[in-house]
Amino acid sequence: MQVFNQVDLSEWQEIADRCEYATFFHTPAWSKAFAETYPEMKIAAKKFVFDDRTRAILPLVKIKIVKGLLDSYISNAAGVYGGWISDKTLSAEQADKILKWISRHLKNLSWRINPFDPNLKNIAIPDTRPDFTQYLDLRNGFEPIYRSWTKGHASAVQQARREGITIREAVSIEEWKDYFVIYEDSLRRWGEKATNSYPFVLFENLFKNGCRNVKLWLACFENKPVSGALCFYNNHHVVWWHGASLENYFPKRPAHLLQYEIIKDACEKGYWWYDFNPSGGHEGVVKFKKGFGAEKIGSDVICISSFSFKLLNKIRKYLIKLIRKN
Repeated sequence: MQVFNQVDLSEWQEIADRCEYATFFHTPAWSKAFAETYPEMKIAAKKFVFDDRTRAILPLVKIKIVKGLLDSYISNAAGVYGGWISDKTLSAEQADKILKWISRHLKNLSWRINPFDPNLKNIAIPDTRPDFTQYLDLRNGFEPIYRSWTKGHASAVQQARREGITIREAVSIEEWKDYFVIYEDSLRRWGEKATNSYPFVLFENLFKNGCRNVKLWLACFENKPVSGALCFYNNHHVVWWHGASLENYFPKRPAHLLQYEIIKDACEKGYWWYDFNPSGGHEGVVKFKKGFGAEKIGSDVICISSFSFKLLNKIRKYLIKLIRKN
C-alpha cells in the first residue's frame, strides 16, 4: 500500500463519484468550505493506492491547537461522516491496512463512522463512542413513507398549506443571507443549548463550492422566507444538515411542509436514502424526526487521543468552567 499526503481535488471528486456509499461530506467541497472559513483548519486528506490499483481517499481536516504546538485531525469537519471512500470495493485486508496506518500515524483523531458504508459492518473498530442517525429508505417511493408519518406530522403539512406556506429552492446568495437571518434568530432562541454557531462565510463557501450538490430549501409566507433546510446530495444519499425557523411562524408549521417537499423530491429523483443526520443528543429533535417514520442506524464516533491531547483537553474544560463560574 502506497500512501500519498498530497491529494488532487479533481481525483478526490472522481473517486467520490464512483463510490456508492460516499456522501457529500466525503467530497472535497465539504472540506474546502471549512478550510476556507476557519484559518486554523487545513485539508490533510490522504490517498492510498494498493497493488491492484484500487485507490482510496481518507478525507481529513487538520486543526492547529495552541498555535500549532499540538495538531488534531477530524474526519470529517463539523463531526459529520468520515472514513475512507474508494473507486473499487475494498477487501477486508485492504481496509485493515488503512486502519493500521491510521492507528500508527494519527494520534489525535475524531472520526464519525459512515453508516452507509457496508464494509464497516464487518470490521471491529475500538475506541468508539455510541451514536446514531435517523434515515428513510426511499427505494419504495414516497407514498409508503408518507403513510408511515404520525397523524400530527401529516396534519401539520395540511395546515401549512392552508396557512399559505410555499416551498422554493434558494438560487441567489441574497436568499442565503435571508436564511442566515433565520438561523441567527434560532441561535438566540436556543441560547446555550445550541450545538453550533457558524459564521455566514461558511454558508457562502458552501454556496460557492457545492454547485449542484448543495440545495437550500426555503419555506415562505407571503414570499418571505420563514424557515429553511440545507441539504446535500451525492450519489444515492441526501442529507438534511442544517435547519432553522423563525419562532413567530411556528404555528404555521413551515418545517413540516419543507420536509414533505424535500423527501418527495428525493424520491422522485431516485435517491436511496434520506438522512436526517445525528441529533446531538437533543431528544426533542429525535422525536421530531421519528414522526416522519425515520429509523435509527448506528453512527459511532471513533476517538483516538494521545496523552498530551487528553491533558490539554482537561485543562481547557477546567478553564471554561472557571470562567463561567466567575
